[in-house]
Amino acid sequence: MIITGNEPKIMIVDDDPTSCSILNGYLRTDNYQLYCVDNGKEALKLADKIKPDLIILDIIMPGISGFEVCNILKKNETTQNIPVLFISALSDDDSHKRGIEAGGEGFLVKPFNEDLIRAYVKTFLNTKKAFDDVGQRLALNKDFTSMTIHDLNNLNTVVAGNLELAMMIFDEHASARKYVEKAFSAVIRVNEMLKNAQDIVSLKTTCDNKSFNFVNLIDLIKMALALFETEMESKNLKFDLQTESDSVEIYGDSNLLQRVLANLIDNAVKFSWADTKISLAVIKKKKEGGDSIDRAEVIISNMCSPVQKEYHELIFEKFKQVPGEQEKKRGKGIGLAFCKMVIEAHGGRIWMESPLPGEESGAAIHFTLPCLFEKNQTG
Repeated sequence: MIITGNEPKIMIVDDDPTSCSILNGYLRTDNYQLYCVDNGKEALKLADKIKPDLIILDIIMPGISGFEVCNILKKNETTQNIPVLFISALSDDDSHKRGIEAGGEGFLVKPFNEDLIRAYVKTFLNTKKAFDDVGQRLALNKDFTSMTIHDLNNLNTVVAGNLELAMMIFDEHASARKYVEKAFSAVIRVNEMLKNAQDIVSLKTTCDNKSFNFVNLIDLIKMALALFETEMESKNLKFDLQTESDSVEIYGDSNLLQRVLANLIDNAVKFSWADTKISLAVIKKKKEGGDSIDRAEVIISNMCSPVQKEYHELIFEKFKQVPGEQEKKRGKGIGLAFCKMVIEAHGGRIWMESPLPGEESGAAIHFTLPCLFEKNQTG
């Protein structure tokens, strides 16, 4: 068999060398590229790197279980469409149910049946190819939309420039100048709409192109804080970082998450009253109805004018800002919308609280992220 590099990629994840050897034996005669790893953490790294067309995933493994691996894969837009075939010695209905709820497309019980394995693999690879074909067509449409907006924006700029020149020579013809001014105003408004549309396309593209890895959330926070030391000194602001540990490991895109932290800290610094304190807390949160910790909650709070409740959700929409803060506005009103998109793409949520508990003023932004510490092994 000749490997060209274009063959479907299959990743086998199993800590049992015998199972890996058996599966390799079943599939190596077909036209596939085969990869084997023996734990969930390496599986997530390799999946993000090679983007396999199918993952054959064991459940009971050291560290991260197969159920947890599948959950993480399905929350990542770059890997969520990769079919997952669970393999396990577990044959009870509850395990099958958990596999389906985690996002798995199939479940096979060891020992394997060769014909059934190969039939599943062929079916799932055909499904993945169909998803990829649709995705390519959507990407072409998005590229076309972006280029069209860009070209229209350039043409509109030329029209606006010529109208502005025309107004300069119509000083003695008031009626003619009036019509040119109306046309110029309309063109400027269209230009703003085109720029907004371009920002939306760019924002969505940035969030779609994620690169997930294991990162320490505390390290990201400290790096983001270092960016604002000068601005804080100019307003005599103090910073209080409260954490329960020096390491909170999450699976995410470090660049996107650092941009989120920078946006939120920037807002806190910008709107804080001088000579006050900005607090940032990282709290471990337990799974509902259980003892295991499954997420981290980050709270960034500052002393400022209170934000009315009706704007608590509105501020996370594109191009929306809170009335009454016109003199402090900066950018295009997409900073918090970007934060919301990134946090939700990581499987978390974000919200505002204002005023602060027990106060008549102040505001806090809360967001959660799934984390990977103190997990109970359940596979």
